[in-house]
Amino acid sequence: MTDLLERLRSPAHLPTTEEVRVVCESYSSKEESYGDDKTYLYNSVTRQDFETLFPEWHAYEILTKEFIASLSGYIASQIAKRGLKEPCTILELGAGTGRLAHFLKRELEERVPDRFSYHATDNGSGEIPDQFGMVEPLDYAEALEKYKPNFVLVSWMPYEIDWSKTIRRTPTVEEYILIGEAGGCVGHEWATWGDDTRLPFSRKRRMAPWLKDCFVLEPLREVSNLQVNRRSECEGTVVDRIRSRTFSFKRMRKNGAG
Repeated sequence: MTDLLERLRSPAHLPTTEEVRVVCESYSSKEESYGDDKTYLYNSVTRQDFETLFPEWHAYEILTKEFIASLSGYIASQIAKRGLKEPCTILELGAGTGRLAHFLKRELEERVPDRFSYHATDNGSGEIPDQFGMVEPLDYAEALEKYKPNFVLVSWMPYEIDWSKTIRRTPTVEEYILIGEAGGCVGHEWATWGDDTRLPFSRKRRMAPWLKDCFVLEPLREVSNLQVNRRSECEGTVVDRIRSRTFSFKRMRKNGAG
């Protein structure tokens, strides 16, 4: 157990879900429904177990081999749909430690070699160490202007700050993926997610900023079901939980399809 825990604490080790389950006795998995009327698996560990795994990391959830495989599989499928066009330019904003970028790029190289270029960027405001030497110090707007990406990825956009408008207004962007809590502590409640507690769900979806910019939202349920969150408990009662999921925003084509 001690050896396994030390492996999981290494940034270079991508654990399986089973390894997380073995080390974290608090690991649980159950179905929950959300505002989009779909049911998702909520996989989680206690905050204590989470901090045991990541005593010095800048992490919001536990990356696993299964999650990376599912996310890369989705992205690879979208790259394949582009046919024989030029390689897809993928840009990750707010890449932090570069850990997601490192494992995702490695997996994509196995699935769609020579079909993409991957650029990880971060403005450095959080003073987060670049663990893999692959994060370029660029503000999100500078990165979008420099790389003119086809595909954008953001994991845990800063709280109450919206980058999605600038992403959507970048003409080359065909799709962007957001990882984190929809309408929660990721991005801006309205500008990023089109969420407003004063509006009914159906009206929110008609007025959402991403829809006005001709993008369609698709929760990636199969990817989301493999995410491992953290939770906090007080006398056995859950008082706050991270509910991270993965969402695709895809530009509409002229015929209205995504």
